[in-house]
Amino acid sequence: MNTNISEDVETEIYDIYQDESKEDGYWYGFLLVPQRTRQYLLDVLNKARANTDYANEIHYHKLVGTALKAKSSKSVIIRSWISIGIAALQQQKFDKYKSVAFLGKYRNGPPQYEFLKPIRCKFILLRAVNSFNDMYPEIDPLKRLEIVFSMGLTGGLNFFTDSHNKIMIDKIFIDGDEQYAGEYHRKLDKQFILNRVKSRINTNVYFSKTSQIIAQDSNHHKIDYTQKTEDSYLLQLCDILIGGIRFCWLGDNYKHKNKVAKRIISSPCQILLDRTNSNFIQRQNSRFYKGFTLSDACIENDIWHFRPMISQLTVDSKPLFLI
Repeated sequence: MNTNISEDVETEIYDIYQDESKEDGYWYGFLLVPQRTRQYLLDVLNKARANTDYANEIHYHKLVGTALKAKSSKSVIIRSWISIGIAALQQQKFDKYKSVAFLGKYRNGPPQYEFLKPIRCKFILLRAVNSFNDMYPEIDPLKRLEIVFSMGLTGGLNFFTDSHNKIMIDKIFIDGDEQYAGEYHRKLDKQFILNRVKSRINTNVYFSKTSQIIAQDSNHHKIDYTQKTEDSYLLQLCDILIGGIRFCWLGDNYKHKNKVAKRIISSPCQILLDRTNSNFIQRQNSRFYKGFTLSDACIENDIWHFRPMISQLTVDSKPLFLI
């Protein structure tokens, strides 16, 4: 693990927000938020909350029934936050491509918001294809989950960094840990995960002296008085980015009702899958280059294999990029 920061290269400090989903594989999402631009991102997210008059917790899987109506507050706020989250992943070419987002305002103001400065968040999404069914049968299920957690985070951090792009990790927030005690009869071993990541990162990733994994409820109405509402908001943002990308990845294989409504809500995420499946030169020239990584992971013949996440959409079913 690195402890000394090079003084000749600027090192960005990030907090990380992690969530997961168990639909069509086991999905691990990690949203890296620069401390330097964190407040600005939260200001934009709060503009959308104010415009939609929605103060409750946001979860992608709760987009059901009346919540999916085009102008329901829940539908509009999730569509808005997805567009904000995707825009915040832009890393370069800000003069050519303006970062814009939908703020959920249908009246008394423009529907689009143009960011005043780059935010440069990063996003890691790893899908364990077989939901751990082929993984390490000799160890307990939660330990498998902890290994994939650390593997996904390590791979993303190593991909984002090089000698000219160094980052420091401060706090890592996870969406609670009581659910693990209920399902696996123990809580997540946070120190095991942290130690495993630190032992496998490259020399361009650093951890602060106060770095730790913190369990916090994504529902800001249920957090401890010592915790910050804003950290729950960013856990919610991670959740809906996972959900939006998963929907776009499934495409025509999405079996539930209201496919058209979810396509509109999730459409900004499709650009990440398109860039993942483009050639190296196209990826390198993308405004999102090194702002995200989407990967499938599976074990074949006792060896881990990692592949770019391939969208299952047909050409005709690709959604429009609505903001």
